Amino acid sequence: MISIIVCSIEEHLFNRFSESLAKTIGVDYELIRIENQKEKLPIAKAYNKGASQASFDFLVFVHEDVVFHSDNWGVELVNRFRSLSNPGVLGIAGNSYHPLSPTDWWGSSNRTRHFNYIKNERNGDLTKGILTKSNDSLTKKVYCLDGVFLAVKKSVFIKYKFDEKLMGFHGYDTSFCLRISEKFNNYFVPNILLEHFSSGIINREYWKNTILANQKSKLDFVKFDLNLELKSFKRFLSKSIRSKMSLFFMFKICLLIFVKLFKRILK
Repeated sequence: MISIIVCSIEEHLFNRFSESLAKTIGVDYELIRIENQKEKLPIAKAYNKGASQASFDFLVFVHEDVVFHSDNWGVELVNRFRSLSNPGVLGIAGNSYHPLSPTDWWGSSNRTRHFNYIKNERNGDLTKGILTKSNDSLTKKVYCLDGVFLAVKKSVFIKYKFDEKLMGFHGYDTSFCLRISEKFNNYFVPNILLEHFSSGIINREYWKNTILANQKSKLDFVKFDLNLELKSFKRFLSKSIRSKMSLFFMFKICLLIFVKLFKRILK
């Protein structure tokens, strides 16, 4: 029923993940492991490779450094796909606004973020992490979702796939979700709780891929909000300075943002 696709580089993480998966999913599944320690494929290419081997109608792309805390979450997921309107990508963390400034699912405003997961940055004992959640207990339409868990119908995936021009391990989720959200509805699903053993990294690769992912979408389908755009721009400046982005590159991106903002304001 569900094909689980994992890009794997750590044996102990994969073993812990697969054990958790078997105990909690609650439906028939296949686990497709793309062992990437030697080949070192970009995650977009690894995921496309895994999806090409999938035999079920529902695909889940998930990191190996997670464990699940919801029983029968596979049943919940399939039921959501069958009941939601025009479903694209479903996930456990997303944003109901996507700005013109480069960003991932986190965005810039608490009121547009929807998420529910356990954050365990130290990769330590299970349940020692902090439950991180928004105030939403209902499914929400979103644009961009966190790549830690992305679920999609195979029929939708075949039309879009992950962008293999994106190297490394950033931006693949933003690109994938934004392109699909032009024709389908992406959703945050609150009833699938997982624990993620990672803190995430914002570096030059992150900015390069996130900028590329945003540039490939005009975002005309997002209802424009100038207040959120200004907040997003301030966040972009702050994060880019901290990650030591070159001043020339920052100026170039800022200029592109201003041009896009000007065009949207005039509409």
